[in-house]
Amino acid sequence: MAPKSLQSKKRKTIGESSTVVQEVFRSIEHATYSLKVSKRSILIERELKLEKDEFPEFVSELKIRKWKKIGKYVAPANIRVVHEFYTNAREIGPEISKNTSYVRGVTVHYDGDIINEFLGTKLQRRKKCQFTEWVEKNMSHCKVKKIICVPGGHYEHTKNGRISCIKKGYLLPIAKIWVAFIHSNISPCSHTFDVHESRSFLLYAIIDKLDVDVGNIIANKISRCANRTSGALIFPSLITHLCEVAGVNVCEPPFEKVRKPIDKAYINRYCHDGSGVEVSVETSNDGKRMSMQTMEDVKVALNKSEKRDRALRRGLTMIMDGIRMLATQTGGQFNESNVASTEMFAKELDWDDDESEDGQEDEQFDEDIDDDVAVSGSGSEQHDDADTHDEDDEENEQHEENEEDDDDEDEEDNEDNEDEEVD
Repeated sequence: MAPKSLQSKKRKTIGESSTVVQEVFRSIEHATYSLKVSKRSILIERELKLEKDEFPEFVSELKIRKWKKIGKYVAPANIRVVHEFYTNAREIGPEISKNTSYVRGVTVHYDGDIINEFLGTKLQRRKKCQFTEWVEKNMSHCKVKKIICVPGGHYEHTKNGRISCIKKGYLLPIAKIWVAFIHSNISPCSHTFDVHESRSFLLYAIIDKLDVDVGNIIANKISRCANRTSGALIFPSLITHLCEVAGVNVCEPPFEKVRKPIDKAYINRYCHDGSGVEVSVETSNDGKRMSMQTMEDVKVALNKSEKRDRALRRGLTMIMDGIRMLATQTGGQFNESNVASTEMFAKELDWDDDESEDGQEDEQFDEDIDDDVAVSGSGSEQHDDADTHDEDDEENEQHEENEEDDDDEDEEDNEDNEDEEVD
C-alpha cells in the first residue's frame, strides 16, 4: 500500500487534471482529440490589397457583393485559441450543438448568420441564395466550363471516369483571380494548381452573378474541418476574431503570422501565362483558340494511341491463349478451332486509322456532358506567393501536408455537396 503522502498527491493530481479538462475541453474525448488537433498545420487567410484601378472588374464585383471585408479582416491568428476551438467544435456525442465551440469557458457560435453578420455579407431578406437553387435544380458541368474556361477548356477525370477538377491553365484570366481569392478566403486549399469540381461551381456562380450565401459556405467548411482528423486548420484568423467578439482573451501568444497578401504582384504571378509577362483580363481570344486547339490535337492523338495500345493488348492476349491451348494438346493432334483465324484477329484488334471515329466519340462525349445535370439532395458537400522563395517553400510544405485533406474532400463531394450547395 502506498504511503499517505503519495496517495494524497495522487488524488490531488487526478482532481487537478479533471478540473483542467472541464475548464478547457467539453469532455474527456475532446481532451484526447486535442492531441491530434495540435499536430495539424494552420492555413491562414490572405489579406486583399488592391487599388481601385487595379483589376477593376474583380474589385467592382467584390464591392457589389459586399465581400470587401472578407479580404480585410485578416490578422495574425492565436494558435492556442484556434487549436482549442477546433478541438471543442468536433461533434462528439449527441449533446454537442452544430456550429458551436467552446474556448476558455466561453461558448463560440459560428453559424452562417454569425459569420455573415461579422463580414457584413448577409443577403437581403427578399433574396434567396440563387447558387443553392442552381446546384439543386439546374447545375450543368457543360455550362460551368463554358462560363469559366477559355475555348477548349474542360474538366479532368479520375481513372474511374468521375469528374475531378479543371486545370488552372484552362481558366479565363478573371476566373484565375477569383480562384486565388476563393482558395485563400472562402474555400481554403493549399493545392491550388487546379480547381476542384465543387469550387468550380462556386466560381461559376460568382462570374455568372448569382447570389451566394458566403457565410454559410464558410460555416460548413469550418464544421467539416473540425470533424476531420487530418488536414490543415482553416480560417484561423476569422476564428480568432469570432472568439474575441464572443469574449475570449485572444491577446496571449503564440500567433500564426499572415501570408503574403493578394495584391497586384501576387495576381500577376498567380495568373501568369508561363512567359513571365503580366496577363491582361482582355487577352486576345485568337491566341487562346490557337493554344487550346493545339492541346485538343494532342488530346486526340493521345486518345488514338491509347486505343491502339488496348488493341495490341487484346491481340497479344489472343496469341498467348492460342499458344497455351497448343501446348496443352495431347496426342500430337492439332485442333484448328483453338487458334484465332486472320479474320478473327483483325476484328479483335480493331485497328482503325480513320479519324472520323475519334471525332464521333468526342462529339458523343460533349453530348453526354450536356446531359450531365447533377442534383444535390439535402445539400452538403486546392499559392503561389508574390515575391520570395521562402513563401514558395511554405506553400509546397502545405501542399504536401494537405494532400490527404484534398483526398478527403473528393470523398465527401461524392456523398453530398453541402459546402458548395450553400454557396
